[in-house]
Amino acid sequence: MVVDFDPDDPPLEPPDGTEPVVWRMAQAIRAAHQPDSTACCVTCRVNVPWPCPPSRLAARGFLLAIRLRRTSRR
Repeated sequence: MVVDFDPDDPPLEPPDGTEPVVWRMAQAIRAAHQPDSTACCVTCRVNVPWPCPPSRLAARGFLLAIRLRRTSRR
């Protein structure tokens, strides 16, 4: 899927054409699950490598937000 933003640094506000609630939920998860200086998640248990499962879930959430809005327009 081609997206109009950098997947490694998605914008805070949902781009036009996305589902805003899903986008903001993904953004909140992503903000909470960032890597520390040892490449482990700052929120998950000790020594959980980043990207952790919640971070990967957030990445899928951004893509879902795009698909939901595109699907609802049909």
